[in-house]
Amino acid sequence: MPDWETFERAISVVRADGGSTIFDIGDEVQDLFLVRSGLVKLVYLRVDGSEWIKSFIEEGMSFSSISSIAGVGPAPFGAIAIEDCVLERLPFAGILRRADEDAAWSRAVRNALVDFALRKEERECVFLTMKPPERYSHLKTTRPNLLGRVPQKDLAAFLGVTPVGLSRIAGRMRARP
Repeated sequence: MPDWETFERAISVVRADGGSTIFDIGDEVQDLFLVRSGLVKLVYLRVDGSEWIKSFIEEGMSFSSISSIAGVGPAPFGAIAIEDCVLERLPFAGILRRADEDAAWSRAVRNALVDFALRKEERECVFLTMKPPERYSHLKTTRPNLLGRVPQKDLAAFLGVTPVGLSRIAGRMRARP
């Protein structure tokens, strides 16, 4: 990538302990985060204060608040480390500036946005077209490693069920021949 050495100096490494907040709802987020190690959950808060988990971000995946970096408004969700994390913090304005000037950077941004859109499209399809047992089965098939890493209450919040409901779903699936 052209100008990588200059851009690389703007990247900072961030360590986040499990349970710590990387950014909060209402923060002005201007950076893209890349997960080197660990696991992050992206969380909305419902009116009653309960969490609704929109995404789990694993090693090699990136996250940010699109509405915040686009200048639409502050982050509508928070990012919380589930496990101890090592993150790379990349200044998004620098990425966009380089994408405006260079085709290779532009392709990288386009590819990242397509990847993001595909993940969001899959999440939307699963959530809107599948019942909770099917969502759980889909998760087991597509991201089985999350089952051993994510607390049950977080898996339940991701699947749109209560922890008790998730326990029942998992129990029924184990009981099937």
